[in-house]
Amino acid sequence: MKDSVRIGHSLQTRNCAKDDRTPHHTGAWAPAMSSAATPRLAPDLTTVLALAARGWRVFPCAPRSKKPLVTKWQLIATTEAEQIRDWSARHPGCNWGIATGRQSNLFSIDGDTKPCPTCPAQQKRKPAKDGKPILRQLVKQHGISTLTILTHHGAQLLFQYPTGMEIRNEQDGHTFGDGVDIRGEGGYIMAPGSVHPEGSVYRLHNPQVEPAQAPASLLAVIGQQRKTETESAKAQHAEGVPEGHRHNHLLSLIGTMLRRKMATTAIEAAIQAENTARCNPPYPPGKVRELVQDAVKRCRGIHAYTLVRVAGKG
Repeated sequence: MKDSVRIGHSLQTRNCAKDDRTPHHTGAWAPAMSSAATPRLAPDLTTVLALAARGWRVFPCAPRSKKPLVTKWQLIATTEAEQIRDWSARHPGCNWGIATGRQSNLFSIDGDTKPCPTCPAQQKRKPAKDGKPILRQLVKQHGISTLTILTHHGAQLLFQYPTGMEIRNEQDGHTFGDGVDIRGEGGYIMAPGSVHPEGSVYRLHNPQVEPAQAPASLLAVIGQQRKTETESAKAQHAEGVPEGHRHNHLLSLIGTMLRRKMATTAIEAAIQAENTARCNPPYPPGKVRELVQDAVKRCRGIHAYTLVRVAGKG
């Protein structure tokens, strides 16, 4: 309980010393810069390899940006040291992303302040959505004590991925409220040491703590929301997978089959059948074949480390 109190306290702290804040951040809960005279411009290789050693799949992002530097990062994010070293050499000074989901045994709940895009200039700093009070309440209500990353506008609570339950991405605040997002399957967070576009550094609040198992009460809230969404989706998609959802639906199935080491011919046959039966309207067979072959090449090529390195794009 002491750790949960400390987390809640850190989210409320407003009177931070000037040296611990970035000149770009005006609100509470600001992440501190490196204590060195010259702040690090990105996570060093040792830090990234340590994250991978936790079992967290990582991939490079553009410097001072959240934009991935590799295509199909969902498939090629890795824990393999050789690939990480290669990316680091090819993209010096880059930020790093951590893929969330079952393969990394990780999901996060992110509470932050989002500026008001339609406010007059003099009110731009007024948040349109503020998830920090909600996150503080979650910590208190569920007795949360877990590894926490302080971000530019708030914080992320990191948890072990639960057994027998799917955690999906959510950016609309449906589960916990406006300003609180969830990062699960198909999502990612920025690695500690990465630099926000406005100059602040993502850092661990309590590096001695490991990601905890999410309290059952917290998972129950997420599960209930997912149940509601599933029932709604079944009603909406009774006639199949509509335009706008086909690509992600098929790509998700391909990723599952690749993780199970299915043969390429079997994957394509299954995806062609799924496309014909469920996609509304279905893709042309040639497009499905191209989607499968591209995913297989990128995923298996990156781990075999013998094929061309993501066509020079990774």
